[in-house]
Amino acid sequence: MVMFSLKNLTRKKIKCFLLELELSALKHGGISLSASEGAWERAYAMPGYFAERRAGRQERRKRQLYDLIRSLKRQSLLEEYRDGNEKFYRLTARGSFEACRGRLMAECERQKKVPWDGNWRMVLFDVPETKRQFRDYLRTLLKQLGFLQWQRSVWVSPYAYGKEFREHLKLLELLTFVEIFEVAKIPNEERFIKKFKIQREKSGLNLRS
Repeated sequence: MVMFSLKNLTRKKIKCFLLELELSALKHGGISLSASEGAWERAYAMPGYFAERRAGRQERRKRQLYDLIRSLKRQSLLEEYRDGNEKFYRLTARGSFEACRGRLMAECERQKKVPWDGNWRMVLFDVPETKRQFRDYLRTLLKQLGFLQWQRSVWVSPYAYGKEFREHLKLLELLTFVEIFEVAKIPNEERFIKKFKIQREKSGLNLRS
């Protein structure tokens, strides 16, 4: 379960909350406001979660949670529906897109902090002109993920985004136009090693500087 303080809301925290909503929706077909409240209350009641607990602090954060939900609804990221007398919230198509993208970008940040495994990831794509907008988005996404262009539609990176990247492409209906390979060596490897500021050790240990 994703837990974070609502004291200082940021775009990153909103995306984390979207991911939590998505997981709940997958398990239960939606997330109820009452269930969400209970989860937050249990989190705040954990021993040592806060160095000091004061009366009214939990209520303020609960109001902030309501404000966050209203904000997500205004941005068309979240929609409300009812099942009997209970109110539920679930991600919209746009919300699912942002959640999927958020998960990919989070994995991107994580991968940049772990030792290089010595393999390269190559992405080749041939997106038709009828999907030009998606093709342009894909190029932008690859740059944001840290890929470097090798040829016109061939990009390379030492980072392993496999699962999250494929999920995002599938959501965009681009998976059939993209090929992803993992290789141990690439031509002109030293040029890319220098640009990515990584090094290949003879002992087999690969490091990122």
